[in-house]
Amino acid sequence: MNELLVSKYKNNVLAKRSKVFLSSLLDYFLIVIVSFMLFIIVTNPVISVLPSFKENINNLNDTTLKLYQIVSETRLQTFDEEHNSFISIDTDARKYVTTLLKTSLYVRGMDLPSINQEEEQIDIKDTFLNTDNNNYPNDNLSYYFYTFKSNNESLNNYVYSDIDYSNSKEDYLYLEALDFDNELFNDYFISIEEFNNLNIDNDFKSSLTRFNILSEDYQSYLISYLIYNEDNESLVSIYNNLATSYKNAIQVFINEVETNFTPYLETNDSFNYYYNYYVLTYIIALLITYLITFIVFIIIIPLGIKDNRTIGLKVLKLGICRSDELEPSLFNIVIKDILLFILYFNSILFTLFFVNLLPISVFPLFNSHFSLIQVVIFSLLLLILSYIYLIFSKNHQVLSLFSSNLVIKNSEEFENIKESSDGRD
Repeated sequence: MNELLVSKYKNNVLAKRSKVFLSSLLDYFLIVIVSFMLFIIVTNPVISVLPSFKENINNLNDTTLKLYQIVSETRLQTFDEEHNSFISIDTDARKYVTTLLKTSLYVRGMDLPSINQEEEQIDIKDTFLNTDNNNYPNDNLSYYFYTFKSNNESLNNYVYSDIDYSNSKEDYLYLEALDFDNELFNDYFISIEEFNNLNIDNDFKSSLTRFNILSEDYQSYLISYLIYNEDNESLVSIYNNLATSYKNAIQVFINEVETNFTPYLETNDSFNYYYNYYVLTYIIALLITYLITFIVFIIIIPLGIKDNRTIGLKVLKLGICRSDELEPSLFNIVIKDILLFILYFNSILFTLFFVNLLPISVFPLFNSHFSLIQVVIFSLLLLILSYIYLIFSKNHQVLSLFSSNLVIKNSEEFENIKESSDGRD
């Protein structure tokens, strides 16, 4: 049985709460800085040259490209091959509203105005009248809904909310997906009567709906906004209503593809498998980096400094002992260090942020509800709680000290001196 010794700090006063806090904060940020540097200089370069990691990155890139190709084929998003990325849906939405304006002008036999007062004759190829054998080059929504969806078995179902729209596809696309049945759009388009009385070729007319032709007033509003760049609140609102309607409809069908389209689901499963491996590799790398740094600063350096003092305690001239004035036992130190390991774990958040790895922290691993960020948040909340406890603790303890029955004392201030000083006062 080991004999317990009286601490050398028996007669020293408890360290002020501010010094306990600052010493803890100093140790914490030393771990933050050194673990970040270690990850950048050593850990990350090492994992990046591992054959298994490189192979996984190649597989991840391949499946990502396949997903891009699948989504691009649906035309719900436009893929820019030059930049290897999707064009913003906002850009597609503006193109849709512009085509709506051009179609409205074309069926009225009008030219497209321009800001320099020169009018431009509208080509039928730039309107919704251009269906190009059901390829709908100017209408991504129609292409997906009428052509792509019907040509793919896993998507070829027009039942929505228990209503079968197989014989009334147009109603679902315009009234439900685009939500043009909303009273907000009551005056945006020509009436059924006006549409029926349109003086255009019936073959062309059959490829249109009244929702492809703006009323004369709203046609003028969009000319003001799109051509003359007038941006008063009313015009912006009119444009945004149409653009938002388009974007919402696109999202409805994106959700449909992500839920039902077999090629997408199979490729996405492969992507998730490789991405899980990618995330797990980085989590392990971060854990190893943090563990090494923690061991160095909380275990090895205190052994070198002696008296179980970390750099934070050393710099602020503080010492550590048990609350009963005895030297800390190994058990006390182990309990303290275990708690500190949990409390300081959230320090990896800085590395995640500065090396742009925050997305991996929120990714649920292997279809579970577990993600790294949950552990980080738990650690951070516990650290905050620890500092709150310090404010009210009689012995000026943080949670790691309280749990291990330890206190921090000022190595330069003694109780007897304090008492004598009080007597003179």
